[in-house]
Amino acid sequence: MKDSEYLFVYGTLMSKYGKNPFRSELAEFSSYYAEAKVKGKLYMIEDYPGLIPNEVGEEYFTFGEVFIINDTLSLFKVLDVYEDYYQNFEKDSLYIRKKIEIFDLQNNPIGIAHAYFYNKPVELPNFIRNGCFLSKIS
Repeated sequence: MKDSEYLFVYGTLMSKYGKNPFRSELAEFSSYYAEAKVKGKLYMIEDYPGLIPNEVGEEYFTFGEVFIINDTLSLFKVLDVYEDYYQNFEKDSLYIRKKIEIFDLQNNPIGIAHAYFYNKPVELPNFIRNGCFLSKIS
């Protein structure tokens, strides 16, 4: 599966989250692969999370799910709208789609995945230290 293209989700698109109308498009254009984690910090924005890169020397992880992408163009056409990402206007985007290394829960590398990183300032009190969005809403 190393040659596959992956998507990492960590918030409202996860299968364990409540109803989300965009999850049907996610299921149409990708297939669930596994639970996973990425290096990065997670913040509660409003009723959704935002992933930001670790600062130098930080070793935080964000937990989520990995999907194998079956139709890249169709998937990102839908998800870029959902994530308020504008490829030609990144400074105006709420999230930016980037690639990041993904790991299984035992810390073994899986590969590289697309993930949406939050693109606005975050506030320290909203930091989700354990890296798990679902623990914040349960």
